[in-house]
Amino acid sequence: MIDGLFNSVVESDVVPLSEEESPAGNGFTTSNTTLTEEGGREWSYEKERRWKIVNPGKKHYASGENVGFSVGVKGGVTPLFAKANTSWVGKRAGFTQYVLFPLLHYFTLLITE
Repeated sequence: MIDGLFNSVVESDVVPLSEEESPAGNGFTTSNTTLTEEGGREWSYEKERRWKIVNPGKKHYASGENVGFSVGVKGGVTPLFAKANTSWVGKRAGFTQYVLFPLLHYFTLLITE
């Protein structure tokens, strides 16, 4: 939990700016997508993908952005060595096949049930 119970997972990709926006070809921005379904997420080397766990109901006092923290793997991704569909671990713990597996409604369910 980050300053409350209703947090969001935001997936951020680094994308180059167009030639009009960056004539020198060295400008970049981020594309942010708030995840709405739980499930496995893959890391992208080409996009320097990272995830942010944020509380949209709380703003940082200086930046005005949602408070939260960033999860970045920066090449530290190692796949599960066990076979995905035939090993005991692969069958019982399918989430281990992904870099990130957010459970978006876990805390909400705990509170409402």
